[in-house]
Amino acid sequence: MRPWSSEMRRPGPRRQCDEGSDPRAGPRGASAPAGQLSADDEARAQALMREVRCMVCAGESILDSNAAQAQDMRRYVREQVAQGADDDAVREALVQRFGYAVLMRPPVDSNTILLWVTPVVLVLLGGGLLANAMRKRPTKP
Repeated sequence: MRPWSSEMRRPGPRRQCDEGSDPRAGPRGASAPAGQLSADDEARAQALMREVRCMVCAGESILDSNAAQAQDMRRYVREQVAQGADDDAVREALVQRFGYAVLMRPPVDSNTILLWVTPVVLVLLGGGLLANAMRKRPTKP
């Protein structure tokens, strides 16, 4: 067994989000482009990466994911920041390519209202059903 094999890192089958990961490459999200970013630009790029969802790993940001697609998305964000694109332009480009699901916090508008209303409706419905089930019913003699 090789010293850095996936079997040593985590027992069980490999998750799809671990594809392309190299434990020797350093901390997650540390893949750097050919040209290094300044400290301010890198901080801005990482803040953007925390706001972008990995499309392979549900619930993880591209900063936390080791999936190959997340690595490509991190590279894209860094390239755009290096070229001087503002945060909104980078977000908009990713939304155009992947849809609003790529954002960890999608905006509230007519396209995403269902994403925001559905959880509230389900909680209210569940609470109503629970209250109805717990209500004491008169017993028949």
